[in-house]
Amino acid sequence: MCPDGDEPPWPMISSTWLRTASREIPRLSRALAARDDIDYVSVAVDAGTPHLSVVGDVRALPFAEQSFDVVLCQHVLEHVDDDRRSLAEIRRVTKNGGWVVISVPIRLDQATHEDPSVTAPQERERLFGEAGHVRMYGYDLVDRLREAGFESSLQNAEDIPSEECDRKGLRKDEHLFICRPRE
Repeated sequence: MCPDGDEPPWPMISSTWLRTASREIPRLSRALAARDDIDYVSVAVDAGTPHLSVVGDVRALPFAEQSFDVVLCQHVLEHVDDDRRSLAEIRRVTKNGGWVVISVPIRLDQATHEDPSVTAPQERERLFGEAGHVRMYGYDLVDRLREAGFESSLQNAEDIPSEECDRKGLRKDEHLFICRPRE
């Protein structure tokens, strides 16, 4: 998302960052880990993930309450069977006054589509966009965020200039939910 030495992808508000990701985004990890002005922690379930700090599951994060000022959750929730529990965990580890950036595949013109009975990879790919996905999010993601204790705003992909996407490593269709914990 930001080349080494460049500004972080969003304004800095303090010094402790947590990043969860289902797939590695090496440029972002390297850039955040290289900064002296933040404490950066990366968590994933796969111990072989490059730039990994801690092996953990987003449904039960191995951190104390209110540990992080900033949490980046990129392309994780669509892979997790219990996304509501995961969102509650993200809220638990986010400090009051902190913020969270969530990015998931989403169709803003429909409600979230999920069906736990769908387990065949081909059918998951057809319905949810990838064999490893368990849902396709829709406009009602904001309700799930609210239930987890967040106020959120959507930054539409179309509103992010192409140069910014390139500079910050965002896909051109990647909507961002900027969330603040409700106290």
